Amino acid sequence: MATKAKVKSETLYLLGILAVGDTVSSTDDTYMDDVWDYVFNDLKDEGLDGWPIAGPVQDNCVPHVSSLMALSSMDTYSVDQVRYQRIVNKAQVAKIEIRRLLTPRYESLDDPVDY
Repeated sequence: MATKAKVKSETLYLLGILAVGDTVSSTDDTYMDDVWDYVFNDLKDEGLDGWPIAGPVQDNCVPHVSSLMALSSMDTYSVDQVRYQRIVNKAQVAKIEIRRLLTPRYESLDDPVDY
């Protein structure tokens, strides 16, 4: 399980704001809290909130939540065209992947029919 801080750091890394090993500034941290709330409520509206608003987030959902947060932050943090396109591409499938990851696998309780 990943903490909310880990997701915010991952988002800033995706945006190119944070380098590996750097710490998040208080300004960026405050802004990312707002973005986190916005993305969480958007996912909640679609029934994709598989974790509490304070976190933690399932590890396999972190890249998808981070890409949605990065997409919501691109107007604030200017990114180059290549990074912009990469984030848009990741965000387009993020909700689909989150839904897939949060949906339990179907297992039939019936005995198989032997023909």
